[in-house]
Amino acid sequence: MISLSIQAATTLSVSQLYDSHPDVAIATLEGAITASPSAALIEPLIFNITTLYELRLSAAAAMERKIELLVKVRLSLPHATPAVAFADPPSASGCAMGRRRLASEFLPPRS
Repeated sequence: MISLSIQAATTLSVSQLYDSHPDVAIATLEGAITASPSAALIEPLIFNITTLYELRLSAAAAMERKIELLVKVRLSLPHATPAVAFADPPSASGCAMGRRRLASEFLPPRS
């Protein structure tokens, strides 16, 4: 079940985007993630915030913010390890293999 605050933040951010306030929508979603990172691990919120990053930021900056988001959520999980580093960060071009590698390293396995 989605917590009300996460669901409300996701819905509010869509309204803010439609009202031509994408930066406010990003701040709303980032605030929800900061308040409860493990509860924020739901597809609608992750999809919306990464889409907003792609709309508002350069490709390199969007990729950097996505990585920061994955690390923040990953470290909030009970089985997380504190040390996270990239020997060879994925390129800003966002190749599919790099995204799959990131997802496999930072997100818990699907049940």
